[in-house]
Amino acid sequence: MGQVPFFPPNVKGRDKGKSWINTATLTFRYKFARQLINGINPTELGMLKPMEAISRQPAITLPLSVDQIVEDADREQPSKLIEQLVLRIFQGTPEPKLSKTFTQFVTQKPLPLDDNTIRDLLVLMMNTPNYQIS
Repeated sequence: MGQVPFFPPNVKGRDKGKSWINTATLTFRYKFARQLINGINPTELGMLKPMEAISRQPAITLPLSVDQIVEDADREQPSKLIEQLVLRIFQGTPEPKLSKTFTQFVTQKPLPLDDNTIRDLLVLMMNTPNYQIS
């Protein structure tokens, strides 16, 4: 996210809150969310992990293993899946309009939901303003 461990920009440290969000950082954060979930080569996004910046050896990351966070029964019950993912991502209840968007996205997909659909849902959740400022 543009932070190198143990190298703050000044003695005060890094700014917090909304100062992290502007047109440049928001686009980068969207790409970073997709990379975390889908496992894209970091060099395709123009970024390196901190240790890779030193060694210049980019690593290929694997897609998120959906089975670690979603049970098989949840794939058949989109409303329950969304409820559980919302608790993980937002750590609370988002606005009803936002939940409706997630529900509309999932109801367009065939059941049981496959890994790629769940990954896309996670990326959608992470690309909301609610997630970016939480």
